[in-house]
Amino acid sequence: MPSTKPWAELGVRKFSFFLGVHMTLLGALSGSRTVTTAVPLGNRRKHPGQEAAFGYFVNTLPLAVDLDAYTTFGELLPGP
Repeated sequence: MPSTKPWAELGVRKFSFFLGVHMTLLGALSGSRTVTTAVPLGNRRKHPGQEAAFGYFVNTLPLAVDLDAYTTFGELLPGP
């Protein structure tokens, strides 16, 4: 019986699958073959003197892809 989760069939994580969909859609709507988007990356590194800091630290990581380098959607996604 086929899976109802296409990311599972492709052997990738859900985030990677939807990021690929997002990038492909941006390329189709913009007409550009090079697409850049950004994803939030939340973490806190332990540095001396930072014990008094509190809150949620979020950085933004830009991701760029050249859609011409991939012939299929499956090739765009990272391998297992």
